[in-house]
Amino acid sequence: PTQVMQPGRDHLQPTLSQDEIRAKALETEPLRLLFLGNLIRRKGVHTLLSALACIPLSNWALRVVGDEQADRKYVRYLRDQFRQLGLENNIRFLGAISPQEVANEMDAANLLVIPSEYEGYGIAYLEAMGYAVVPVASSAGGAGELIHHGQNGYLVDPGDVHALREIITAVLSDRKELHRLSLSAKRTYEQHATRVEGA
Repeated sequence: PTQVMQPGRDHLQPTLSQDEIRAKALETEPLRLLFLGNLIRRKGVHTLLSALACIPLSNWALRVVGDEQADRKYVRYLRDQFRQLGLENNIRFLGAISPQEVANEMDAANLLVIPSEYEGYGIAYLEAMGYAVVPVASSAGGAGELIHHGQNGYLVDPGDVHALREIITAVLSDRKELHRLSLSAKRTYEQHATRVEGA
């Protein structure tokens, strides 16, 4: 007999009050987007940049966290891409950072956007939910076991720039909906087993 165990949720220890979640969703300007993952083509950062290109620059800011050494050619391509798109003042590449710095980034973010070509599970989505960050994930792979589209996050097909842009634009125009999703994401995290409980 076998048993499938999902990853636990207790790597980070978020502590946000209901008032803090509300303020982050309704009052944060501009909308704070976060990408977290190794900077390799499969993770779809280029798709995210293309989606952001037609959204007013005053409305959003993106912070990119992840190892830039895994595929240096791809990182150069990304830097060329955001310069060509005129996004350089809205995007900050932070490289690989410490767990505490990752926690700080999640604490400040509204959306975690990782539009991968494929994800086996995506523990970063669950960790972000603990900070009431709404995940935007790939529909290809295991993220759908955790994220329910329009309920506690969003799922997009790999490479679908238009759908990704529509999601970000919708969140920008309806912060009450962002607040609802943020609370739902936090509940998903709280209901998920810890490593101890899942052992």
